[in-house]
Amino acid sequence: MKTTLEPGSNGNFIVGNRPINYRARLVGLGDTFDTSTNLGTIGSSSVPLTSVLLTSSIESEIHQLDLLGAADDPGQRIVPESFDNHINPSFGGDDFQGIRTIYYNFRVNYGTVNGLPAINAISEKQKERIREALALWSNKLGVQFVETATNGLTFALGETSTVPQFGFTTRSTSTFSVRIDPAYQNSLAVFSASNAWEDNYGEDLTRSAAASIGLMLGLSNAGNLPASELMNFDAGFINFPPSGSDRNFEPIFPGNQDVLHGQYIHRPEGSDIDLYRFDIDFGPNGKSRQGVLVAETFAERAANSSSLDTRLALYKEVQATATSNLNAGQSVQVKFTAVQPGKLGNNLQVFVTRSPRGVGQLPLVQTFPNAISVDLNSTTGSETTLEQFVQAIDNDLAARSLVKIELVSGSPSALIGNRDVTFSPITLQGGRVDLIAQNDNYFSQDSLIRLNLDSGVYYLGVSASGNDKYDPVIPDTGYGGRSQGKYDLRLTFRAQTDSSDSIQDISGSNGDISVPFDGDADGQPGGVYNFWFETRQLDRSFRFNAGGSPALEGRLVTLTGSDGIVRRFEFSSDANIGVGNTLVPYTDTSDETALASALANAINARTELGIQALSSGAVVRLRGERLLQFSPDLSVIDVAGKTIFVDKSAGPNADGSLTRPFNNIAQVGVPSAFSSTFPGDIVRIVGNGGSDGRLETVGDNIAYEIGYGLLQGSVLSDGPSMDIPKGVTVMIDAGAIFKSNRSRIGVGSSTLGIDRSGGALQVLGAPILLDRSGNAVKASDGLNAPGSVFFTSWLDESIGLDNYSPTTTPAAGNWGGLVFKRDLDISAGRFDLEDEGIFRQYVNHADIRYAGSSAVIVDSIQQIVNAVQIVDMRPTISNNRITRSADAAI
Repeated sequence: MKTTLEPGSNGNFIVGNRPINYRARLVGLGDTFDTSTNLGTIGSSSVPLTSVLLTSSIESEIHQLDLLGAADDPGQRIVPESFDNHINPSFGGDDFQGIRTIYYNFRVNYGTVNGLPAINAISEKQKERIREALALWSNKLGVQFVETATNGLTFALGETSTVPQFGFTTRSTSTFSVRIDPAYQNSLAVFSASNAWEDNYGEDLTRSAAASIGLMLGLSNAGNLPASELMNFDAGFINFPPSGSDRNFEPIFPGNQDVLHGQYIHRPEGSDIDLYRFDIDFGPNGKSRQGVLVAETFAERAANSSSLDTRLALYKEVQATATSNLNAGQSVQVKFTAVQPGKLGNNLQVFVTRSPRGVGQLPLVQTFPNAISVDLNSTTGSETTLEQFVQAIDNDLAARSLVKIELVSGSPSALIGNRDVTFSPITLQGGRVDLIAQNDNYFSQDSLIRLNLDSGVYYLGVSASGNDKYDPVIPDTGYGGRSQGKYDLRLTFRAQTDSSDSIQDISGSNGDISVPFDGDADGQPGGVYNFWFETRQLDRSFRFNAGGSPALEGRLVTLTGSDGIVRRFEFSSDANIGVGNTLVPYTDTSDETALASALANAINARTELGIQALSSGAVVRLRGERLLQFSPDLSVIDVAGKTIFVDKSAGPNADGSLTRPFNNIAQVGVPSAFSSTFPGDIVRIVGNGGSDGRLETVGDNIAYEIGYGLLQGSVLSDGPSMDIPKGVTVMIDAGAIFKSNRSRIGVGSSTLGIDRSGGALQVLGAPILLDRSGNAVKASDGLNAPGSVFFTSWLDESIGLDNYSPTTTPAAGNWGGLVFKRDLDISAGRFDLEDEGIFRQYVNHADIRYAGSSAVIVDSIQQIVNAVQIVDMRPTISNNRITRSADAAI
């Protein structure tokens, strides 16, 4: 052991004449509370957020004694090994320091048959069964397996005659053979390709694999074990299930006796424990405050991953305490708290005596290993006060190392030196450290604890999985860990925000802002609101993915400006271009950056377009374009998605930007949002306030109109139907109004001939409308104005500006509804984000009226469409109102 002086210490300071009332202790990554690494205060009123990243490792430790399970243990039969033996004589007790790492493989060529290479015919499903069997053994023994291409234990499906090679011990059954190498380098298990293996978990392949691994690890056949033990090699058990009624029987692999003997050879000796201490202190006024602790290990997921399988354990220190009024009356309360952690502070005693110590004398404090003596001054006129008693203990370094004292209540000047001492000794009790959370596997073999914590002292233990019964009060109590290696520990603590500083949500019909961040709108803080939200850039951009080539010759990029001017830009290596086209010069050696620069320069030269083009590397960014088109065979350009805005009250000269939104969704022959889209775009459809500019007065708001008029052949202003294009997400904002007749709004392909896969409809209604300041907008009745998205009949004159002069009356079934349809796209094998667990379809706070039409024409076929119709999709449908529908609501 090496000792050094701390910087600034006086090496000449005399200590030989001082009482020995102290003890030294070694600290840092110890396995007890007393020797833990102190991380200090990670959460307080002044430190609301702390994040710490620590790196350490769980190391191997030396153990001198063998475990039970040897072949010559008392009570074991001594018989020839070929007949019955638990341990292969080539192996023995564990003499390897630490957890042994054994490699394994599924190499293609695993041997030779008649001089020819033996080819491994094992399937991917069968490989999974082998991996599971290896994991079953490593979960019980001190061994960890790592898959490689060709090293270590080999597992194969093929010809079992390849096994007897290199002079190693072999074991064979009717269905598999095993070659056993004590060095774990040339072991081989071959499962007969002629056997009809049942390869679901627990069936004969699992059992045969687990038994063969037991042989490779050094175990041997043991006929005296129960039939349910792998190493008994009972044919009925290993080959189970051939048939019959016992197929539901689920044994445990490996069995208890298999584990006992396996641990003799491969001891689960991981006993290393890293303990970290930290404090959370919100101060005397923060007793009700909490924060969120996230403790997470990274071993398997680390950049340089290790094979350590971690376990996390979180402890909270409960100090030993005692209270007394020191016979000074019921209003007095003095609290004693032990400094020693947990139960080490129990039975600490404070002895109080009194004597006439003389005028002006303070209490005398003496300290012993687990006791403190305080002699009060009883001299008349100089009696010890409460304040003097507290300060006497607090100012004594030795006493302060044992106990913290606090005057909880009572007057500091109250006399106690003149009181009878009937309360002595004061004994501290109740000290302990409670295990409050633990986790073994969260992200695969890495661990995570997430917990709300209040003020206190906490300890976090990191150990290997299996080492879960240690006592952090007593050194060297860890055992049973089955892995070792390096790990990173990330600790994050976020203090609870005061209500005055938190995000506030509206609660109640009066619109008061009074609930801190209410996720699920139940009027209580917290809760979860899940929503897959997408964003896109505001400008159109595209990237060249290849340089110049002869295939680029004559290809066109066509741009339409916001005022309708159209210009074509032609790539040419010889300046020979079509009439009216603009040259984009290039050579076959032009790289992507040169092509982007040439096209941007050509676009900027046509100032009449009103389009700005900026190139950066291989990317061209456009601003002010209404429509971008390419030659069908132009494959060197990849287009990125953008956000296209639609506002029915907008003027002409649209380009889909926020300042010049389209005023039409899908009408043919006019500038419309859908005609300008590429896959990956977002079309954002917003509401409008009509002539008075107020969303809450819905009577004059200009509605989007989809479908057909009453006159033969007449089409409403936003198109005959609203079929969302391929890969486009349509978001409809709160307050928007849609009026339809004999039509529908559809997501997904309705015919295999037109691919509309990958699209999404998100109806983003809200409980109430908010103004720019976040305050609730009031309706004419004084209540909060609803933030619904309205879908109604074109004949409904009660909502939206009426553009049809004759009086009309709506009826159930005037229009179809919202259709989410994916059956044809699934049959065609078209990708959708739902395949990845991302569910973008969303209808929230929609007000749907007069839907359920049976007269909707889809691809020339008259169909019934429900208000919300779902076919092989999973939209989120929440908080909607469906009324006056002619058919089922959903």
